[in-house]
Amino acid sequence: MTFIPVRVSSILRPACDSHSSTHIAHIMTELKTTPGRRTVFIHEHVSGGGMAGTELPNSWLAEGRAMLEAAVTAFADAGCDVVTTVDPRVDFHLPFETIRVESRHQAEAILTDMTMRTDFGLIIAPETGGVLHRLTLLAERKPGWNLGSSAEAVALCGDKIATTQHLIRHGFPLPDPIRVDDFGNSICHEGLIALKPNDGAGTVDTFLVPGPSVRSFASRQALDPSRFHCMRFVPGPSAGYSYLCDGHGSAVPVAACRHEVRFELVEPWIYRFQLDAGSPAPVPVDGQIAACREAIRTIPGLRGWVGVDVILDLTGEVDAILEINPRLTSSFVWALNRTNRSEIVSQWLASPYR
Repeated sequence: MTFIPVRVSSILRPACDSHSSTHIAHIMTELKTTPGRRTVFIHEHVSGGGMAGTELPNSWLAEGRAMLEAAVTAFADAGCDVVTTVDPRVDFHLPFETIRVESRHQAEAILTDMTMRTDFGLIIAPETGGVLHRLTLLAERKPGWNLGSSAEAVALCGDKIATTQHLIRHGFPLPDPIRVDDFGNSICHEGLIALKPNDGAGTVDTFLVPGPSVRSFASRQALDPSRFHCMRFVPGPSAGYSYLCDGHGSAVPVAACRHEVRFELVEPWIYRFQLDAGSPAPVPVDGQIAACREAIRTIPGLRGWVGVDVILDLTGEVDAILEINPRLTSSFVWALNRTNRSEIVSQWLASPYR
């Protein structure tokens, strides 16, 4: 497939913690001169300047950069004019110029401005610290602009404890949740416990710890029990299934990804989860599709690309639902080729998926 050139801006080089509305207006005037092409603003938080001035976690940066590059190319191939932001510390090889961002404040100001200057917007960000929720609230200021999930759905899915409780109430299989108030005597499970930040993304600060060792490990690592979600470890293949959703319960399967997970020994019998990469998974069987789709249907506002991470049993059926990601996921990169991505984006831009 031949790349469709995207005519986007000269680079913004702000001298202070603000952005040039005049310059952005000039950018949008250029874009609007292309007859019949929709304009889409794509902001990826980690590589796109949302963490300017702070250290970029390697795993987040690798995934974020890959998703941004895949997304801008897919939307361009689908016939859109694309505007995006980049952190000047990140070396991109995009075939067009972009808006350089020097601070988080500037990134959010540009996002707010772009809601009024572009037709649609796509926010790619981790749930950690309420980042995705905060950016989604900004994106919702213009009705119909946000191509992603609603702020309400993001808030629920970004809270792993709340999501677990929600899915259990609806009868879905999940690993046994373990209530933790102080990492103390409440951990009596003799098996392995998976610890992950309650608002975590990816595998950052995710550990596998024997139940009786959780208290001492948490103390040595200075972990805040109020920030962690603990559950019984479920062995088995890990997979991610992705859907295009309409916000009202309809979910069309679009990708399946096998997660390549390894465990890094950090202390005797204690491991850190590492998600190395992913690869296309076999076409999901009906049971896998149905389980994930039914989980999505219980959460109003899931819209656009939604990922469901699961553990499979020996028969290939869903043994446990781990989490629901209300945003673009790395499966968009790992499980699809360029042609697939542009076709999915074309469908995404069609009603009712936006």
